[in-house]
Amino acid sequence: MAVLDNINYGSGQDPMQDVFDKINLAIDRINDYYGELQTVRVALGAWNMDTTSFILLTVPGLVDYNKIAYVSVYVYNDSQTEKTQIERGGFTVSDISNSKVVIARDTGGVFDNTDYNDAIINRGYAYVTIDQTL
Repeated sequence: MAVLDNINYGSGQDPMQDVFDKINLAIDRINDYYGELQTVRVALGAWNMDTTSFILLTVPGLVDYNKIAYVSVYVYNDSQTEKTQIERGGFTVSDISNSKVVIARDTGGVFDNTDYNDAIINRGYAYVTIDQTL
């Protein structure tokens, strides 16, 4: 700090203050934008994907289906040795009400078989990103 104390700032303003102000402004803008996004993890619960093509999820904090920005769903096989994104096997997200979402697997898809027919285990998780600015 002794070196900085010997610098003549001219106006008396610390030249780094402008940099700090710009960094803080950028951080505020990022927080303003991303602060409106909320990702909620919802357990799928028991789901025999072989015989039942869809489940109904209640998403905490969701009051308008149109505010969903993104959904990602991970499922476990019956032995829970594999975790796979359901997007790879085909799925659909659709609206039932403003707080519930339907997650459906494709008929004849990767998850429509006996490796996914255990009706007791938690099948996996849905990660629902809600954008309050939409």
